[in-house]
Amino acid sequence: MRILFVVLLLFYFSIAKTIYDLNLKFIEKEKEFIVNGTLNIKSNEEFSIYIPKNIQIIKKDKNSLEFYFKIAKSSFPEIFISQKQLPSLDKLAKYKVKIYPPKGYIPLTEADKSFKYKDFYEFEFPYKKQDINIILGKNWHIRKLALKKDLDIYLYSLNKKHKKDILKLASKYISYYEKLIGKFPYKRFSIVETYNPYGYSFPTFTTIFYPLMNKEFIYKTSLPHEILHQWFGCSAYIDFENGNWAEGLTVYLADYNFSNNKTKYRKLTLEKYEAYVDKDISLRDFKYKKDKFSEALGYGKGMFVFYMIEKSLGHDTFIQALRDFYQKNKFKIANWQNLKLSFEKISKKNLSRFFNQWINDAYVPKLNVKVLSSVYKNGFFHTKFEVKQKKDFEITLPIYIKTFDGMKHFKVKVLKKKQIFTLKTKSLPIKLYLDPNYEVFRHLKDEETDPIIHFALNKKTTIILDKDKDFSKVENKNVIFKDIDNPILKSLVDKSVLNFLKFKSLNFSKDFVYTIKNPLGNKKVL
Repeated sequence: MRILFVVLLLFYFSIAKTIYDLNLKFIEKEKEFIVNGTLNIKSNEEFSIYIPKNIQIIKKDKNSLEFYFKIAKSSFPEIFISQKQLPSLDKLAKYKVKIYPPKGYIPLTEADKSFKYKDFYEFEFPYKKQDINIILGKNWHIRKLALKKDLDIYLYSLNKKHKKDILKLASKYISYYEKLIGKFPYKRFSIVETYNPYGYSFPTFTTIFYPLMNKEFIYKTSLPHEILHQWFGCSAYIDFENGNWAEGLTVYLADYNFSNNKTKYRKLTLEKYEAYVDKDISLRDFKYKKDKFSEALGYGKGMFVFYMIEKSLGHDTFIQALRDFYQKNKFKIANWQNLKLSFEKISKKNLSRFFNQWINDAYVPKLNVKVLSSVYKNGFFHTKFEVKQKKDFEITLPIYIKTFDGMKHFKVKVLKKKQIFTLKTKSLPIKLYLDPNYEVFRHLKDEETDPIIHFALNKKTTIILDKDKDFSKVENKNVIFKDIDNPILKSLVDKSVLNFLKFKSLNFSKDFVYTIKNPLGNKKVL
């Protein structure tokens, strides 16, 4: 049986175009690890090897590389080697990795199959991918759950006690997304607790910072988010040069999908965009999250774009298009254009204008509405109003009219910078509302924004004051006051609020943050 397996394996790899065969051997020193490596590329096509700066070359030829690099020891018994620290190819390849770990360490990397021997581990990733990441840990407690015949899930835990059964939760989310998108792409999936504060998703495994593992948001949003990445990002890969589509889609189908109040979530997404994005840039320019600005763009606007696509096309069409996109781009590098093609194919609609507006264009609509008249004629009240924007954006805009008989809901199609509409109601109109449930990605008006802490976290528009008395410094700024007795604060804030803050400050056992709108600024807070 073993001979037959080897023969089949050799045949399998012989028909593949490019094989990345890596051996790593760790030597532990007092303050560092020395990693000796050999790389052999088996390929019948042209390729180039990128060698990062941390690597010292011992020997190199066209198809092989002998090298070493050093890793400084950290205070935790954990080693993480990212794709940026290892030789990489300029094309997709199938991977074989052999690791001789330091004594007591267990290695893990992207793999559909793994084998443990006396001194080393072997990993195989028999699908095309672009790079590789490796993590090694010393204190893991490993649990396994056989979800079905061809899928096992593992927990590499640093803490034996968790509030919830992580593996059962993971199996629940995997089953949910299999019904939604398609079969789980791999035969194994591992959840790895780490000492270092990062949370990443890689093909076949995800990492979570161990102090967060018992937090409710991990169970409810982070875990499904990282699991969904196994489809979007970790098997349908991201064409970063042409924009990261996967984060917005994953946030939409995980974080937003499992949120308790979706209207509140959409509003908070718009508020975070107002707080962190000082200048609009296109969604196509988002590559990865590096700060709050990029998160508000790629995760926030990205999520909203998928929400608007589903709102426009309908749930069934939306899901069928995602399934089509995934099947066509599985183990390939995909971009926004590939998504567009699938949505157009299933919906039988031309979506060029939608994708050009929301993906390629940096503009975010600033909408203004003005009621022009309300006339009773032929048994109806005719409410005439004007919608203005700075560009000719096509927007399906929700309009609500409050009448004596209740709220009436309408949708109007805005196509121009300035457009006039007339809507009919049987009952007397009292007030007209533009997009009150935040169904369109747009800039909020000052009266729509809440004084949330995110505004004060934008370093570019925030100042910190102690005893300062200069009112000009506060104009159109987010202001953090270090002292409740600041003379400016006393002048701007109602006395009852100051008394409340003083009362709260007497409780020295708890820190607290209190934010209110800055009356001297547009969408600014104190």
